[in-house]
Amino acid sequence: MSVGAIDYAVKADGLHPTDKLVLILIANCVNDSDGYGYPSQRYLAERTGLTRETVNRSVLRLVESGHLQVTHQYRDNGGKRSNIYHVGGAHVTQDHIGSDAGSHPHVTQDHMKETEVRNRNKKQRESASRASRLPDDWQLPDEWELWAKAERPDLHPKSVAAAFKDYWVSVSGSRATKRDWFAVWRNWIRREAKVGEKKQSSASVPSWADLPRDDNKLADHARWHRLPDPYPGESFMQYRARLSAAVKERMRA
Repeated sequence: MSVGAIDYAVKADGLHPTDKLVLILIANCVNDSDGYGYPSQRYLAERTGLTRETVNRSVLRLVESGHLQVTHQYRDNGGKRSNIYHVGGAHVTQDHIGSDAGSHPHVTQDHMKETEVRNRNKKQRESASRASRLPDDWQLPDEWELWAKAERPDLHPKSVAAAFKDYWVSVSGSRATKRDWFAVWRNWIRREAKVGEKKQSSASVPSWADLPRDDNKLADHARWHRLPDPYPGESFMQYRARLSAAVKERMRA
């Protein structure tokens, strides 16, 4: 624990409460001996009670405001390791790591090797297709709309696009990142119910009304079938009851 780093974080002014919480927690992980901290994203999310996505956005804002410096670490296979964090002060660059490796016990020869591998493969990774979230300001591209009209003339692409955007922007975690969003859009269009199609008989139960027995699968089921999302702090029992009510209401409609 670094008293200096914690003091810096506590006295940092003008920060959003979430950003200040993240900064203080990172500062609490900084070593007095070398000035670096190595908390994982999972650790930061669990200790703050925030999602990893929220923590990452907060870290980005802290970096942009100059309150935090981050150096990414990678394994030989390209996988990510815990980042190196430095609260305030000088930025931790790759040159700094190379020149002062002997004075920082956590920056090992293995890390230097991993850095070399990362740099060697950087251009390849940048040119490769990367998974990404659907942007919050996403709008239906003209070519996507033309494809949808050709594939499903019975649909109104812009109306479908609104539901498509609402769904994918609200999804969290790795499910929300895709390498080819146009492919996701094509599959979405193909699965849309046909306009004028007869409703299922009352004796049959549609897939969206069949709630999974596993509580951990409730949220994914709800998002996929456009049912209500869970409220913060809501128990599985409360959420299941609310979903059941929503299903009944939709069935009556």
